[in-house]
Amino acid sequence: MTVNRINVTGDITATVGAPFEISSDGSGYTLSVSLSSTDENLYVRYTPVLVGVDSSVLILTGSGATASVILAGNAIACAAPTGLTTAAVTSTSATLLWNGSTDDYYLYYKAASDTGWTEIQNISIDTNGYILTGLNPSTTYSWYVAALCNDGSTNSSTTTGTFTTGCSSFTAPFTQEFDASSLPQCWERYSGLASDVFAGGALSSTTSGWGFNNTHVFGAHHARINIYGTSCYKWLVTPSIDLSALTNPVLTFELALTTWNTSAAITDPNGQPDDKFMVIVSTDDGATWSAANATVWSNDGNGDYSYNQIPNTGEEISISLADYANQTVRIAFYGESTLSNGDNDLHSTM
Repeated sequence: MTVNRINVTGDITATVGAPFEISSDGSGYTLSVSLSSTDENLYVRYTPVLVGVDSSVLILTGSGATASVILAGNAIACAAPTGLTTAAVTSTSATLLWNGSTDDYYLYYKAASDTGWTEIQNISIDTNGYILTGLNPSTTYSWYVAALCNDGSTNSSTTTGTFTTGCSSFTAPFTQEFDASSLPQCWERYSGLASDVFAGGALSSTTSGWGFNNTHVFGAHHARINIYGTSCYKWLVTPSIDLSALTNPVLTFELALTTWNTSAAITDPNGQPDDKFMVIVSTDDGATWSAANATVWSNDGNGDYSYNQIPNTGEEISISLADYANQTVRIAFYGESTLSNGDNDLHSTM
């Protein structure tokens, strides 16, 4: 785009044809402008849209006379790419798509922490997009493309696309330390009643439920959830963990149950019949969860352990993962309350 000024005097009306536009003040460009001030500037804007040379006639009419100025401009050699879209993002690759009218493009991408762009020259795109590989897991990238025109020039997209690669699996032995406020990298929080999820229902992502602090028990940062109310069914899910390096894999963590926001034991050891805690294992990267793979603490007599008997001072829990040896798993810590009765906190380390 270029902008020129033409100085005029007197009262005139100026008209022009696209792709040229005019304005009296450098903004609000149109095809016709009335000028009534002496020595006012007339601004001409050219927006190239076609290949070749664009031309038009600027007509100035006023004081009983008409003058014309021939305008010409070199148009762009090809259109800029539009519609940047990212699809099928994995831990090390992403499919990039855009709209364009040429056969060849330059692709530029970089991680958010990088200062310079990586360039890939002379690539083409079809309906399946361009697959960018060799990326780092858990990394946010920016990208844009430039069309390579027939005259050798380039025309870049005016927008930049962004995407974040997924997490890769961690190799056991795996240990997680929690800090005071944030979700650890590649961990996720979900909401969904366990019985519904076991029956094929979907989990929904959430920022509520499990939090992280260092108060009341353990003397260190840990995960905590308030088991209370009629709609508490919250999941804290690990990243994928590859168990193949372990001969006899075991999950070990600490567990404590206290009255809400204190270190005291629960006030009604015979109450809260609806409350539950589960440790659930998924072998398909969290796509499905099964009751058969759950270790359950409950008060209804159907669990593996008694929920109300979890001590407020904490205890170490060990669960054999031998059934999942040589597999990659995700492990969910799940807390549930469906009635308004006991108001307690469940604490866990890993």
